[in-house]
Amino acid sequence: MSTDQTDCPHALAQEDILDFTRTRGGPAYAERAWPADFWPNDPGTPASWRAALHAFLTDLDACVALAEEPSVDLFASFEHAPGYTVLRELLLVADHNAHHLGQVITLRRHLGCWPPDPDLGETA
Repeated sequence: MSTDQTDCPHALAQEDILDFTRTRGGPAYAERAWPADFWPNDPGTPASWRAALHAFLTDLDACVALAEEPSVDLFASFEHAPGYTVLRELLLVADHNAHHLGQVITLRRHLGCWPPDPDLGETA
């Protein structure tokens, strides 16, 4: 089995969804080019993986904080994006992350590194 991941690039779009939600799709939101602004340009290193994971978890915490913020109306339609709401975007993040978690587990199973090894500090 090949362990070359160059033929299966993918991106974490959670940051973009969070930016869109924070700006309510208004003029402050800068739309990103697909796929250039989403996929990394380098092959990746353990350090870049840790940085990406840290950024992902930080953004995920921001999504949770947004959902828990009493002043945020989860159901209000965005002025610049009718039909879009904070709740819709948070559900999109949850759905997107669940999909990719399944992909990570599948990939790790195929590479023979599933389940996680607690002796290596890995968690599920």
